[in-house]
Amino acid sequence: MELEVLRKSRLATNFGAIGTQAVRWSGIALTCWLVAKQVAGKTTYLDAAVDVCGSFTDALKELVPGWMVYIAALVVATALFGANSRLRKVIRSQSQRLGVLNAEYERAHDPRRSSSGIAGDGNTHERDER
Repeated sequence: MELEVLRKSRLATNFGAIGTQAVRWSGIALTCWLVAKQVAGKTTYLDAAVDVCGSFTDALKELVPGWMVYIAALVVATALFGANSRLRKVIRSQSQRLGVLNAEYERAHDPRRSSSGIAGDGNTHERDER
């Protein structure tokens, strides 16, 4: 009986979450449609911004040689690659550290309990991968 009540409660919660998301996204879609209908065919600030950006791009082409743009793009790409690799390294080291701490906590809390499926380095254990 108690299990049946829990199942019905979860089902009601799931339907409520689906309903909430449906109302939210319907409202967003309706708002976008109404805004598009209202500004259709009119001059907006977006048109002015596009004109300013277009003139800025033309001025930039006249002032800065093309090779400088390529070098700047290369520098930015290199910086982003370095930041991404550093972030991945930090995440990996934290996962290893927390994996060891988690295993120690589990052994201290209940020595008969097996690990939660996480290897010592914080990754999924080899026997649990599919």
